[in-house]
Amino acid sequence: MFKSCRKLIAIAAAVLAALVHFSSTLGGGAVFASAASASPQATYEASNVWEDLQGATYDGESIDLNVYNFDEQKNVQIISFIEFCYSPFKAKQNNFGLYVYVYNPRGLDWTSKQAMNKIQLSFDSVQWNKYPLQYLNKSNAAGYEGLFYKFKIVLSSEERTAVLSAVNSSARVYEVSGIELCDSNALNATDYKIANKYTYTGYAKGYGADGTDTDTLSCTADGLATLSLDVHPTFYRPDGNNGKDLYTQDSLQSVYFSIPNNILSEYGGLSAVNATWLNAVTAPFLVTGNKDIYQKLKSFVGQNINYNNSEVGYAIYGAYQAGTAAGDFAGALIAYNSIFDMNFSSSVGATGIVNMDGWKRVIRQLSGLFYAENGSADNYKVSSVTLLEWLADFSENFGNLTNPDDTGNIGGGGGGVRPRTADSGLILDKYSPALFDSVDSEFIKMNIQADDKYTLTSEKISQDWWHKIFGGSYVASHNIFDNIEAIHPVTDKDFKSGNTELICDKLYINTGDYSNFKAFYDMATLADKTVFLLRYQVSDYKAWEATEFQYRKILGATTEKQLDTNAYFFQETANLDFDIINVTLTKGNVKTVIACISSPQDIINPSTPPLITTPDTLWDKFILWLINFLSKLPWWAWVILIFIAAGIVIGILSIFFPALRIIFKIIGKGISAVFKVLWLIISAPFRGIAALVQSGRERRNRKRSERAKQAQTKPPANKRRKGKKNKASRSKK
Repeated sequence: MFKSCRKLIAIAAAVLAALVHFSSTLGGGAVFASAASASPQATYEASNVWEDLQGATYDGESIDLNVYNFDEQKNVQIISFIEFCYSPFKAKQNNFGLYVYVYNPRGLDWTSKQAMNKIQLSFDSVQWNKYPLQYLNKSNAAGYEGLFYKFKIVLSSEERTAVLSAVNSSARVYEVSGIELCDSNALNATDYKIANKYTYTGYAKGYGADGTDTDTLSCTADGLATLSLDVHPTFYRPDGNNGKDLYTQDSLQSVYFSIPNNILSEYGGLSAVNATWLNAVTAPFLVTGNKDIYQKLKSFVGQNINYNNSEVGYAIYGAYQAGTAAGDFAGALIAYNSIFDMNFSSSVGATGIVNMDGWKRVIRQLSGLFYAENGSADNYKVSSVTLLEWLADFSENFGNLTNPDDTGNIGGGGGGVRPRTADSGLILDKYSPALFDSVDSEFIKMNIQADDKYTLTSEKISQDWWHKIFGGSYVASHNIFDNIEAIHPVTDKDFKSGNTELICDKLYINTGDYSNFKAFYDMATLADKTVFLLRYQVSDYKAWEATEFQYRKILGATTEKQLDTNAYFFQETANLDFDIINVTLTKGNVKTVIACISSPQDIINPSTPPLITTPDTLWDKFILWLINFLSKLPWWAWVILIFIAAGIVIGILSIFFPALRIIFKIIGKGISAVFKVLWLIISAPFRGIAALVQSGRERRNRKRSERAKQAQTKPPANKRRKGKKNKASRSKK
């Protein structure tokens, strides 16, 4: 797999000081001449690559440029790695530089996307880095237009100092694993394998020890061990939010690739991976399942509509919630995460302050719009392929357009409007700045160790029927996924369960990537290779449901009619120009660093719908209406409804299942008996009180009856007195 050492033709420019001619040696003694100049470096860079090659010889023989022809079957090559004016003495290092001559047999154009042209280089066989290439010129001779390119390796002052300090002055070694060049018709650069080690000895005339007036510079090129990687991205998002808010999830970014087992046997297991990428957070992109709105908004993509444009006709509120007026505000309050096309006349209260509670931003320019082809945004995902195509197409149409969106609260300070800046150019010479909220100023370069660990959080907020009716929610689950290894060698044990979802959860990969991942694993196994999962970043993924409104005129006033919640906004972190530079294999105490050939790629994961959505079908709308209606009923109405519902269910079952009637009768009698017992228990005190009252009433009635009888049996009072008088008279006689 690795190249064996071999001699290659190499041109080494040996430049004299000001006003002195400069020459170049090839391998051991080839030279070419050029005009004198007071600025050797400027003169050399201005000379055309074709002119440089015309006077080149090798061991006294002219180089036959006819050997280098246009042929699409041939590979891109570095035909010369130039160490320019190196000196071990600081006073003579001002003109030092590194250059490459590149053979372009396929006739590609590498001039329009220069930000992606890079070379992968090491000075010590351990530390590998990417360095930008500055295009100088290309061959312009008839029949050879663009066949040869001349690039300068761009070194910062710190990098230049590091190179001069790292190389051995007696034998300077420059190892090149690959060169990345981007054709004008391509979105990303291609990493062309070079795998050469260039060793320079001696010095150009005038740059060695004082008094040295000879040219001793020579260069040899030997093969270099490299590893070609076929890298594929995947990701994993837990089902719940990460605790920051209801809309944000953790997103674990990974890639997978394979390494031949014979390499692992010789050098040991994979212990580290050196990777690089540029982080870019997308602007809020909109997904809608409402085709009328999608068709209308298409014509406003990339346009700054400020806060409102009457021609749009629709408003999109992210994370919308309706409430009641409070404080100084008049009318209904709205709380949302973001809004596109806000109508001030319907949003400004009596005080003139924008009537919003919890406002985050106004989206004045829509940079991403997607239609949910299944008609429902609640379960629609925008694929990675679609997103990458959108980034490319938008950039082609709008170029270096910037993003004017608000990032502060226009209602009460604490932010303001992010101004539209002057033309800033394309990001990496390919993407419009308007597509992103933020882009890192520098590439991330991370040496990921096998024992590095990651942690994910998943908190599920849910509502049961009771919460939906009476309000509120609860934490259904709170899971922490910790000790996730950064580098995982995939084995047959990982597929043992046979359940796709369980396998993906265990490997922390997306279920949508499983079929491709399994096919890649099977092919690698047949080829006697080991597949590795590299997990390298945890970022935030945000998605919030959007409520869609339509503006309409009623008696001259503009009002908003709520249409649906068939939409959502989302934001995520894209990894631009992700690339693996080198890997470290460890066997015992011996570590071996091997440079990798791997073309850079842009990684942006598919969108996933928000964690919290509101259904929009007629049935679902009826259910929501019913829930809202039931939530307003008193408790006694609920009791009545329960008995009615139970009676209906029993009646229906009795009709369709006559045999159940006997069971229902027995159950009914049992329930009746239970209720009778309960009634006796519950009514006992009241029956006791009633008995006491009745007993008292009966006693009073008896007493009245006895008095009445006594009154009937006694003589009148005057008759009794007369009888006594007569008796007294008789006694006197």
